[in-house]
Amino acid sequence: MKAFVYPVPAGEPVFDLYTVTVDGQEAPLYTARVSAIPFNRPWPGYQRPLDQTELAAVLSLDMTKPVEVVIHAKEAVREAVVRPVSRQVATVIEGNTVRFTIPRPGQYSAEVNGRHHNLHIFANAPETAVNPAAFTYYFAPGVHEVGDLVLGSGESVYIAAGAVVHGGI
Repeated sequence: MKAFVYPVPAGEPVFDLYTVTVDGQEAPLYTARVSAIPFNRPWPGYQRPLDQTELAAVLSLDMTKPVEVVIHAKEAVREAVVRPVSRQVATVIEGNTVRFTIPRPGQYSAEVNGRHHNLHIFANAPETAVNPAAFTYYFAPGVHEVGDLVLGSGESVYIAAGAVVHGGI
């Protein structure tokens, strides 16, 4: 295995401003709501108002070797950068397409035409056997509605790849 892309669970919204392939295989994108404000500041409540947020894409994959990511945007690509810039991931722009190679597992952000609606990439090394019984709360692949989950002393949470947890922990 060079790359394994995790599917978006049934019923979850799929991000549709881009289509993506990883080493030639289709890579469905999760949709996430993120802050649209370009800086962090304290917010007096628990949740930022909806008008201060925007949608972004999330790609979850396991990788064992460098992988090529290709983003097809709905509009012409003027600029693209992959962060963190310290990883020196070079991009190639061709019309509505951006190509780049992720050299090793890690967390990346691909910004196409600026910082809004970016693609968050969680490129992980494949997991070894995980024992669900070792965790107080184990969320397997699929969709989970937890509401507000408050952890006590010594309790632990494991969110498996392919799991979507709605709520607060």
